[in-house]
Amino acid sequence: SWKAQGCYEKIAEHLGYRLVMNHQLSEFPETVSANGRYVAKLNIQNIGVGRIINTKSVKIIFTANGVQTELLINHPSADLRKVGAGEIIEMVVDADLTGMAAGEYSVHLVVEGEGTSVWRRIVLEPYQENEERFNILPGFILG
Repeated sequence: SWKAQGCYEKIAEHLGYRLVMNHQLSEFPETVSANGRYVAKLNIQNIGVGRIINTKSVKIIFTANGVQTELLINHPSADLRKVGAGEIIEMVVDADLTGMAAGEYSVHLVVEGEGTSVWRRIVLEPYQENEERFNILPGFILG
């Protein structure tokens, strides 16, 4: 049957939207000057057969020495509803780091919104399973 031949899983994996991040084509800063701006360009592709309908908020979380700074990404490119099936967008993250302490920061991207399947469908590779359901991005040094 078509289920036994693996067709069922292949179809299920691509129904709706499926967002993946291409890290090779994305740009991440390795260092940011004190009171500077963190600017990254994320290459995101929808490998599914549909698009997001509900509004999703995209946040970036910077963590150093146990202190988290969470910022909402307001750039128009962060509207993930614009990524149709088979399409690629470049999401711009431009965050003002004024007042943040110098140090080595880890970076996480969080997508939240309506719909219970958001994390099954928005998997910005390479995704690492963790309790907070964060997508881990390359870190940077501030200072």
